[in-house]
This record gives sequence, structure tokens and C-alpha cells, in this order.
Amino acid sequence: MNAQRIELPPFVSAPIVYPSLGRAIIDSSFTVGRSVLVGGLGLALLIGFAMLIAFGVATGAGALGFEAG
Repeated sequence: MNAQRIELPPFVSAPIVYPSLGRAIIDSSFTVGRSVLVGGLGLALLIGFAMLIAFGVATGAGALGFEAG
């Protein structure tokens, strides 16, 4: 088999395009929204684990004969 050289045009880098102000605002609002969602999910998981621990402690105390109040 004969390999042939392929001539390619010279590489030209793409121009740098800066986003418009509207696009920057939309992107930042998406970033803020995602941060709020992730933070809220983290807080919900933290509260959920705290409730599970409290429920386990209360159940264990009740099983040992301790009563609330």
C-alpha cells in the first residue's frame, strides 16, 4: 500500500468571543440557582440525618424504659 500525504490548510485559531451582558446575566443566574439548589439539598440531607439520629436515640431511650417528660 502506498501512503499519500494529505495537504491540510494552515491551522487558524477561532476568535475569542466575549458573551454579551444579557448572556452573562443569564449564566450567572443559572450558577446562583444551581448553588441554591445544591445548598438546599445539603441542608435537607443534614436535617434528615439529624432527625434519624434523634429518632434512633428516642427509640433507644424508650426501649430502655426512659420516658419523655
